[in-house]
Amino acid sequence: MGEDETLGRMVVVDPSSCTGCQLCVAACSLKHESQVNPLYSRIRAVRFEGKGAYIPVTCQQCKDAPCQSVCPVKAIERHEETGALIVNQEKCIGCKACIIVCPFGAISWTADGRIVKCDLCDGDPLCVKLCTREALAYVPATTAHLKTQVKAAEKFSEILKRISGV
Repeated sequence: MGEDETLGRMVVVDPSSCTGCQLCVAACSLKHESQVNPLYSRIRAVRFEGKGAYIPVTCQQCKDAPCQSVCPVKAIERHEETGALIVNQEKCIGCKACIIVCPFGAISWTADGRIVKCDLCDGDPLCVKLCTREALAYVPATTAHLKTQVKAAEKFSEILKRISGV
């Protein structure tokens, strides 16, 4: 695969533009669950206390996705058209291994016992459309871009560890 080959599309984040308004979070849960509830959203705007900063967190649809490879029942499948990693709720046994291995912290467990993650809204992400600050963009995912995202995830993970003291 060439360095500039497109691997589908992905939602990318510009944390410097995010104000933490939570519109993306509300829109996502409303679209997917017919209720405004951040616990059911596939995107979160993580606030860094004392820093005045927010970072939107959502699935990066990894090429070699750890969540997909760790699933013991193969419940995470790649959508043929959008390239999104989709959780097949009928197969999922709720072991939460995918949550543990996700380098972005982008997979959630709902109060009603389901794994949820971004499905790219069938190729038309509502969060991107509604973000008035343009902190989110839906762009072609290239191998070079994915490598950059992995490095960003590693830095984000380090920041979270420092803040949480874990």
